[in-house]
Amino acid sequence: DKNNKAVESIRYAHFFPDELIIGGQVDLQVRHRGIYKVVVYTADLRFAGKFPAPDFRDWNIAEKDILWKKAFISMGIFDVGGIKELSELTWNGDKLTFTPGIEINNVFLSKLSQPGREDAPVGAAYSPGFSAYYPITDKNKVYRFSAELKVNGSSKLHLAPLGRLTTSKINSPWKSPSFSGKYLPDSREVTEKGFSAGWKIPD
Repeated sequence: DKNNKAVESIRYAHFFPDELIIGGQVDLQVRHRGIYKVVVYTADLRFAGKFPAPDFRDWNIAEKDILWKKAFISMGIFDVGGIKELSELTWNGDKLTFTPGIEINNVFLSKLSQPGREDAPVGAAYSPGFSAYYPITDKNKVYRFSAELKVNGSSKLHLAPLGRLTTSKINSPWKSPSFSGKYLPDSREVTEKGFSAGWKIPD
């Protein structure tokens, strides 16, 4: 500081998965509101993939200054109000419990909380998701993970391709889907029984 005294502060480094795999089944219900019909969905989603061993060399951070025991994994979710079920996180064979909120969410804010959006949920800018804490003891491991999520919604289902390579396959009995966003499906099949769509998105 200005008095030439050492000041200690904590900064966060964010690491994204090398591989992210998203699979899901989206089932529909038609509900009536007066003379109108409203389509709502329940999505059963499964997330899996792997993280590389954290590498701080590009930032010239001394090993003694890395707080390995305070590491955590975050899952960003735009509208936590729609969640019906969230499984434990399987992390290299260990079972971890998610807790509401994210330790620091500046990475997710740009993806999940867009100023001016009328459908932005109250509190989304402060707590868009869940965290699980995992003290790192072996710094050279590749970490494999999986988790399952059941969520209710209507109108839209958005998934963010946060992996270095993200692959996804979604199935649904919906007969007239509309695909939007930056990445359209690499493969799709739409029949009288519904649709199946797949994405493969490199970073």
